Amino acid sequence: MYTQKIGRYGENLAARFLVGRGFKILDRNWRTRYGELDIIAQKGGVIHFVEVKTRTGLGSGEPEEAISYFKMRRLQGAARSFLLLHNLAEVACQFDSLAVVLNLKAQKARVRLIENIVF
Repeated sequence: MYTQKIGRYGENLAARFLVGRGFKILDRNWRTRYGELDIIAQKGGVIHFVEVKTRTGLGSGEPEEAISYFKMRRLQGAARSFLLLHNLAEVACQFDSLAVVLNLKAQKARVRLIENIVF
């Protein structure tokens, strides 16, 4: 699989995972000059900005380890833009990471949601 295709597949798994746990998907791959927000979801009155990281193995570490301080700063700018554009500045929000590890040989995936990540 190509990297982009793997990423898209991981994001699709992530969206299904979230919906299965009661989240409502508001938007996907929302772009702004600050960067892209993979999944924007809502649950219990809270907006969740979910950064999805997909790997086909753990050779380069856990997927969520790829979220750097600088990446988080860009995500915060993008989230601020989304909230202002949609008149949601007063709504509670948080940043989450959703790690997807694919085992292509066994055709299985391990999905893990890490809520309220902070840098």
